[in-house]
Amino acid sequence: MATENDQVTIYRNAIIDLAETILIKSSYAAKKINDLLNVTHPGSFTADPRTWKYYLNVSGQYHQSDTPMEIVSLDTLEPILFSKGSLAIHRATARAYSFGTRLYRELVLKYPAQESLILGILHPTDIEVAIAAPEHTVISHAPYLVEDNEYTLIRDLSKWSQDFFKRYYVGAYNLSDDLYLASIFGVLGPKLAEQIFTERLKRMRSDEVHSFFVKSYLASNGYLDRYFDILTFKQKLWLYRNLPWVRRNPGRTENYEWLIENVLSERSVPLMAYSMKHDPEGVEENILSTPRFQPTARNAFVNESDMKDKDLLEILHLEDPLATGNAEVRENQYDQMYAKFERSASHKVSTKVLQSIMTDYAGSEAYTFEDTLLNHWVYLSDIGIFGSVVPVTNPKTGVTTPIPVKDAFIVCLYLLLKMQNYEPTIIPPITVSRVQRVIRPKISELMDIVDKDLVSEADLRDLVKLQPELIPIVSIEAFHDKCYEIYCSNLYQSLVAANAHNRDRRGYLQNAANLMYGTKECILTDPPNERFDVWFEDRQIDIEDYLEDPAQSYKDIMEASLGLNLTQRTTVKDIQTAMLDILGQHISYSTQLVRTSLDAQMKYVGMTDLRFADPRQFGRARLGQFNMEIEASQRTGRARAQFDMEGWLDANVLGTTGSFKDMLCINVDDILDVDSKPTPQVYKAELGIQVSIVGTEPPIIGGKVPVPGDHLYATLTEAQRQAIPDPFVEA
Repeated sequence: MATENDQVTIYRNAIIDLAETILIKSSYAAKKINDLLNVTHPGSFTADPRTWKYYLNVSGQYHQSDTPMEIVSLDTLEPILFSKGSLAIHRATARAYSFGTRLYRELVLKYPAQESLILGILHPTDIEVAIAAPEHTVISHAPYLVEDNEYTLIRDLSKWSQDFFKRYYVGAYNLSDDLYLASIFGVLGPKLAEQIFTERLKRMRSDEVHSFFVKSYLASNGYLDRYFDILTFKQKLWLYRNLPWVRRNPGRTENYEWLIENVLSERSVPLMAYSMKHDPEGVEENILSTPRFQPTARNAFVNESDMKDKDLLEILHLEDPLATGNAEVRENQYDQMYAKFERSASHKVSTKVLQSIMTDYAGSEAYTFEDTLLNHWVYLSDIGIFGSVVPVTNPKTGVTTPIPVKDAFIVCLYLLLKMQNYEPTIIPPITVSRVQRVIRPKISELMDIVDKDLVSEADLRDLVKLQPELIPIVSIEAFHDKCYEIYCSNLYQSLVAANAHNRDRRGYLQNAANLMYGTKECILTDPPNERFDVWFEDRQIDIEDYLEDPAQSYKDIMEASLGLNLTQRTTVKDIQTAMLDILGQHISYSTQLVRTSLDAQMKYVGMTDLRFADPRQFGRARLGQFNMEIEASQRTGRARAQFDMEGWLDANVLGTTGSFKDMLCINVDDILDVDSKPTPQVYKAELGIQVSIVGTEPPIIGGKVPVPGDHLYATLTEAQRQAIPDPFVEA
């Protein structure tokens, strides 16, 4: 954590950087540039402002008079043109050349006359916006130096700039003094930095307050700045505005509930409180009731399965980690504590024990993001689509060497094998799974592998709508983003397939999704199975330097290659700990805040409900043991149908087009009201698998459809129906 003086220095330098990157529109400056170009590059512009050097440079475009600037890409180590198009692809290079960095200063020293173009390439403005902007307003700045919530800062700086020029700028002096405008901007620059300070001070205690003031305030109130990166923006503002009231009103019930709402519930952190209640069971034999501790939910995020009664010993065990001597007290004074609760004059006693139980389901998806990154790292680098380089720092010498991402994986593989106590000799082939095919299958290809009666072309278009296109990737950040798109598409496709309630339809959708991915064996070296020692020697990598701390070297290379930060990930446990600590600091009475964080590494298996296809496959005998009754009232105009399956299943009958005949639709735990106006009568029938009732033809309601294939059953003879085996009855 930076010290207070460090934070002030960082904040001050950021304001100065913002002032230096701000461009104030000046039409007079644009015309003076044109006057110079008339001499040096005649015919290089027209009366259209879109051809003027001033506006082209502001929008990040080269003018005919500009010298093309060539740099070396830090993503691929290849020479590229310094342009906004190149930097959009080479993202690591764009960050390295941001304003104020060493590479930026070197570029400005090399092309001193083109600093405005360099700034325009780094922070381009739409040329139409720049031309239409009012005179002396801000038309360009570094966006990352203005926070998202400071939505009126640039507007107010533009207003101040206009007022400054109205007060101090006299255009007539340009006739006699060529450098008059330059002198005005020389005075405005330092004043602009001062005005940014002033504008941000004006925004204190508002929703536009800069994070420096929020963090400083939290640091001076209970050192809450240590949770700054975990809190949401809404929580930061809430604490910033309301901490004075919270601290002045300790012990009030509404204060306590307000903290739970804005600190815990805002992050879905559950909280329950325990109360002792006497259990009268067994009182005839024991005379005294048994003390039991019952939980009560304090917010809406408590899982019902966690709300279980506990005995005194379980409560004391929960409190063991809260203080050093708790375990010893529990062992020595348990009997006395039990006796006090047992003989309590009140049958209900509130305790100070609060518990929060959270389960971390990270990594329990059908396909994890980490697996997607790892598999595509190998696959895309092997086929040449992922062609970035990774800066690898020798932990012993401190020398940074850029190596291709494929080579970085081989180094990581060797370090991993060494950490597992293997002595690797050859570089093995690696089999990757669930990697996206480079050439995506066409909809017509997918239609060939599905039943067109169950899966439509629209279904398949919906299945592939999030599938990204694989194009050459030259930056680590772009690779990370592309893998995230593949990951989201994969999860969406598995969800679409899992939501298909017909067994065959689900299978067809899953097969169509699987066709977009594949498994491939990647040969990492040429020739195959090259020795590790030869490979390292050819690339002048002293692997022994990395083996001094293989775990740290492995982590550093992995993070650099995948764009991940493996140590600063905010987990569910981190959020729970931070929120409970903030709550504990701001309630006046002593409470025992017990936190339980469970890691649930589960394997997603899709929706496991029963799926039916042809009704012949889910039997006859089970369904034929009870009666169904349909009542229809012409007065109400609604028909209702239901039958019970003797505790096995609740199901409903729904008529569709045609008559009620041959239309059976199953819905678990649901009762449908079907709009219709049949003849007033009561229909009764003993149910087999099919219902044949002639009546009014109601429309389809609620998107429910008949079970596919049920009409086939209706065409069978009675003997054929009896011959169908019942899968619910053991042979």
